[in-house]
Amino acid sequence: MKKIIRFAVTIARRLFYQLHLYHIANKMHIYTPRIVALVDGGLGSQMWQFALGYSISKKVGLPLTFETSFYTVSGRDCNGKKNRNLLLFDIFPVIREQYGNNIETSKSYLTFFCDSTKRTTYDYTPSLLMPGRPVFLSQYYANSKYIQENCQELKKIFQFTPCMNAEETALLHQIERTNSCMVHIRKGDFVGLCLDVCTDAYYINAIHKMAELENDVDFFIFSNDETYFEKHIEPHCQGYKFHIIKQRSEENPSIDFYLMKQCKHAIISNSGFSWMAAWLKEDSARVIMPDRWNNDSTRSESSKNAFYHQKWLKLSVNLKCNGVDCS
Repeated sequence: MKKIIRFAVTIARRLFYQLHLYHIANKMHIYTPRIVALVDGGLGSQMWQFALGYSISKKVGLPLTFETSFYTVSGRDCNGKKNRNLLLFDIFPVIREQYGNNIETSKSYLTFFCDSTKRTTYDYTPSLLMPGRPVFLSQYYANSKYIQENCQELKKIFQFTPCMNAEETALLHQIERTNSCMVHIRKGDFVGLCLDVCTDAYYINAIHKMAELENDVDFFIFSNDETYFEKHIEPHCQGYKFHIIKQRSEENPSIDFYLMKQCKHAIISNSGFSWMAAWLKEDSARVIMPDRWNNDSTRSESSKNAFYHQKWLKLSVNLKCNGVDCS
């Protein structure tokens, strides 16, 4: 029965577009053609979804609206823990000022008027992008090629200055006066999933590689599982200067994100959170990233280069530790 209903809805939508009824709705002031972007997940996901929506809005010449029902219905991470909040409009002043009124907190009727994008993680349907044609971005299309054309504008939009306490301010000054490198270790809700790809060897090799490329590096460790670093990574990286950032908030990680962004270099995990922090850095920054984003073979081709930048160094997550016993 569900398949029949879905098929009927698909046919109805096609007829709807063929008749261009959204133009009639527009003239009747019922609807204004627009791009609708589904926003969900944590801060990194929200930034990705905004960036794609912004880029497509510019391309087709339609205003941008956000469907945020995820945060009223779920707000949960990959483990089902309720710790995801809508932060996009609170953290970034430009987004709040320009798009703060374009939020639909429940499932929006606006999506009925839009072509819905193909439901794969890294690719949407390019044929939908026609001038004046409304689109519903229904998934998490994290692919750097879709936002590259507007990267300089987006980097300005994503600027913010958080309110920090004395301890956080002291940490910021330490990051600014040293040859700092952020190391983001994403465990927590990734453990046991196809996203749990960054091995001990990856982080150990990345730290050694960064120390080869840069003199006198201070490594600042950001993680949702600090004991993992202390147990599995630090013993194999003796002689380096580590600063472990402890007891941080997953509900509002804006301070962590800002501190990560301020570090001069980056070792990232397969997380949009650390990807965005590295992407916002100066072009002179050295960035090391994993060569794989997940263990799902059905996504391997489309995700192979989705997050890669030409200046960034890929390290294999499967290599043994270089000259170090990782056992």
